[in-house]
Amino acid sequence: MHMRSVTTAFTLALAIGAAPLASGAPSDVTKLRRTQLQAQGGSCDAAGNCSEFSVWIYEDLDGVTQGVVSSSYRTASATLSFVTCRGPAYVNAAFLNHGNGRSGVNATLNPSSADCNSFNASTVVIDLIGNPDGTVHTTTEGTSKTELPDLKASYSFKTEMFGESFVGTNGYTTGTFGGWAEAMRTSDFTKTK
Repeated sequence: MHMRSVTTAFTLALAIGAAPLASGAPSDVTKLRRTQLQAQGGSCDAAGNCSEFSVWIYEDLDGVTQGVVSSSYRTASATLSFVTCRGPAYVNAAFLNHGNGRSGVNATLNPSSADCNSFNASTVVIDLIGNPDGTVHTTTEGTSKTELPDLKASYSFKTEMFGESFVGTNGYTTGTFGGWAEAMRTSDFTKTK
């Protein structure tokens, strides 16, 4: 599951960080730097009731930072409740310290807000602190270069991911949640000849 999440995050970062081709006069140059942060976790009790949360903070193609935060609860009999909110109001909903892996998720999700969608939900307050659980800590770096007759492009990225133990509440359940937190930084340089 961790590897699929990392691959998904990398693919999303490529799509989000893709530099638009510059047009016009020869030697147009486009430089983009992007960051993104993801965290998610969940827990189930002995009766089979499960709570989950997720957050994704990223820069869109216009360079505007956006946030997507979600929380859900599902009973053993499959009764579901969830709320998801998105937009610039949620860009500070999470943090990850690259040095020690400490992370946090804090957000208030109001189903009646225009930037939220929900099912069977009332206002949810997420308040979680995460610490590395020792299961996973990966750092991945890479670069690529492309040269075509009319285009020269380079791309670099660095991703850091920690397996996390989150303590607090996702708005439905209070306790400990297993999960992960990941940060990615990308840099693009494109030059048309």
